[in-house]
Amino acid sequence: MDVDSNKHCYKFEKNNYEKGLLDNSVDATYIIHLSDNGRLNHVQEQLKEYQPTKTVYIVFNQGFKKCKKKLIEQVSYQDLTDAFLQCFKHANEQNYDNILILEDDFIFSPKIKDPKNITCVNDFLNSKKDEEFIYYLGCNPIVIVPYSYNLKQYKSYKSCSMHAIVYSKKTRNKPLNLQLKHWDVIIENGIPNRYLYYIPLCYQTYPNTENKLTWSNKDNIVVSYSKNTIISLLNLDVSPEPGFSIIYFVSKLLCIILLFMIFFVCLYCYDYINNNKYFVKRRQKRYNKLT
Repeated sequence: MDVDSNKHCYKFEKNNYEKGLLDNSVDATYIIHLSDNGRLNHVQEQLKEYQPTKTVYIVFNQGFKKCKKKLIEQVSYQDLTDAFLQCFKHANEQNYDNILILEDDFIFSPKIKDPKNITCVNDFLNSKKDEEFIYYLGCNPIVIVPYSYNLKQYKSYKSCSMHAIVYSKKTRNKPLNLQLKHWDVIIENGIPNRYLYYIPLCYQTYPNTENKLTWSNKDNIVVSYSKNTIISLLNLDVSPEPGFSIIYFVSKLLCIILLFMIFFVCLYCYDYINNNKYFVKRRQKRYNKLT
């Protein structure tokens, strides 16, 4: 992967707005757009309704099929990884701190305009500004645990989807293992501090695309089948809701079940130790020695 030599395949179109929703915590937004894929009108419609920051760059990517690139492999997921790295490079040249990177199939939830949600997100991002982290504005959470007392912020141990993420400056400057190829795998293995809001503020759908067809390259048969089944059952190939909200609810429920299981295992172990004859005798011997 040679980011510098691939630069000629990209054009950064800067859009300025009077005010953005995340201006208090995010310096700029980058929207990765594969040229001529039919999504530009969708991007422009979203920006008319929602301005995430006052500075927004639409990153026109010609793609590896139309513009010669130095990639590890000439495949779509490597092309997307290169696009993310181009955004990192541009943001560092502009000396930005936190940045938001969107894929061009993003769909903002109306809830992102709620002042309470925006304040909560901005405050959290500012508290982490000088740290190495990423923050999902929307994803498909699998294993998450509460991170704040008010249950508004969660830490992610396993989540899918990279369509709407805030990256800190320290994250952008960290060396990443690009041999892992897929951007979500690269970030998951390289950045341990991954957070998300308690509700999805940005969605995407999962129609059959060239990139989706490559998921099987990183997933085993069971994971790949599970993903496709969930997408089909929740109609996520057509509409983000109620699918996204259901996934968020289930992941929180799994967290509660897991915590209860850990609690009862600890309780059982405590009870076993206190009532087992062997442990009782050992405690009695120690007590006798002390007295």
